[in-house]
Amino acid sequence: MDQQHVMALTRTGSRGPARPQERRVKHHVQHSRIALILLAALALGGGLMQPVIQPAAAVVPGAIGRIAFQSDRDGDFEIYAMGPRGELGKHGTKAKKLTNNTDADVTPAWSPNGKKIAFASARDGDHEIYVMNADGSNQTRLTTVAGLDQLPTWSPDGSKIAFESNRDVGAPYFEIYVMDANGANPTRLTNNDVDDQLPAWSPDGNTIAFMSSRDGNQEIYVMNANGANQTRLTTDAAPDSYPAWSPDGSKIAFTSGRDGNQEIYVMNANGSNPTRLTTNAVTDSMPTWSPDGTRIAFGVSETGGSTQVFSMAADGSNPRRLTKGSAYNWYPDWQAKP
Repeated sequence: MDQQHVMALTRTGSRGPARPQERRVKHHVQHSRIALILLAALALGGGLMQPVIQPAAAVVPGAIGRIAFQSDRDGDFEIYAMGPRGELGKHGTKAKKLTNNTDADVTPAWSPNGKKIAFASARDGDHEIYVMNADGSNQTRLTTVAGLDQLPTWSPDGSKIAFESNRDVGAPYFEIYVMDANGANPTRLTNNDVDDQLPAWSPDGNTIAFMSSRDGNQEIYVMNANGANQTRLTTDAAPDSYPAWSPDGSKIAFTSGRDGNQEIYVMNANGSNPTRLTTNAVTDSMPTWSPDGTRIAFGVSETGGSTQVFSMAADGSNPRRLTKGSAYNWYPDWQAKP
């Protein structure tokens, strides 16, 4: 696992980003105080946020739902949710804290009907997949196998959850699995001696996009929902990761370092016409589409080492900061309003 997808496993409250130029970081489980999914990519570039992007309320249709994200603003990583206009500006409202544990709760994923959130947590001494109601109630553990289970993504009918795990291969390698939405019938979809990670389910339910390093570099692949027909979409020498389907299934947003810095790109669903959307001197990563397809939320590294959630129009214009403070606000996921 290299610079584009590093699990910074640190004690709760630590904010130190991973060091630049690391190509592989081993996972270290240190008791239960662990923060998942902080990218070493935050250190890439080391630059400051360009001043053209100013904190402001995002201009988005009100019909779309909330944005869930992880933040360590209260000392350790928890799941929060905010309105589509974010926390800033005269229309902004403070994000609501949904989880409250001494161990990390991270990588939220809304169910297709917007009524539940799947996430990863170390609260029981191991990284497992949990699910809760949209208001944070009824938090339920789904996986119980030794190893790291994380980064859940729902099938569009809400019946299944795909996720990445090293349960069968051990650190540092991951494979893609799928299970029923209640945690039953876990099934392994990929089988390589390298990382297969970051699953993202297509809106029609037939395809799962993911990142794999099987060809010597992190690239975006797709496969059938049953694991068949695994096909490479990107072929750039730089790492490509974090695929995210547009709501109509015609495009995939992703993170790439192909122009010298991690930025958000979009391409057609078959991998053609990759187009750069962001042009910042710091890391832009983890895109997620608004349910109406008009905007993309994403994580941005900022001055002083913090990270913030921004959104922009689907063509890359009108970027706006959504989260406040100087914490790590990261890994957004956009809700389809129930």
